[in-house]
Amino acid sequence: MELKKIQPYPIIVKLLKVENSPPISGQIRKLTSVGFMVDIENFFLKVGEEFKCDFSIPISHFQIHEAVKVVKTLDRFKDITTKDKIHIIELHFKSLSSEGRKAISQFTSSINQTEK
Repeated sequence: MELKKIQPYPIIVKLLKVENSPPISGQIRKLTSVGFMVDIENFFLKVGEEFKCDFSIPISHFQIHEAVKVVKTLDRFKDITTKDKIHIIELHFKSLSSEGRKAISQFTSSINQTEK
C-alpha cells in the first residue's frame, strides 16, 4: 500500500464577519492551539475585529468552526514590481473547544511543529 504524502500548509480558511456577508478566503501558513497566521489578498482587517473561521485540519479532516479575533496585521509585497500586497494576519481563537485543541495538537505533532 502506497502512502500519499500530504502538504500540511497552506490550509484554506474562510472568515465570516456577520451573517449574509461574503466570506473572506485566506491561506493558513501556521496553526497552533492559540490561533493561526493567514495570508489574505485584497482585504484589510483591523486589530480587534472578530470573525467566525471555518477550515479543515489536514490528515484528520477535523472541522474547526470557531470565533477568532485579529491580534496582529502585517503587510508584505507579493511582487515588488507590481506592488501587489499580501496581508498577513494573526488571529487568536476566542474559545477553542477541547476537541479542536486536541485535533490541532495531534496535527502539529504529526508534522513535527513545535508550539511557540
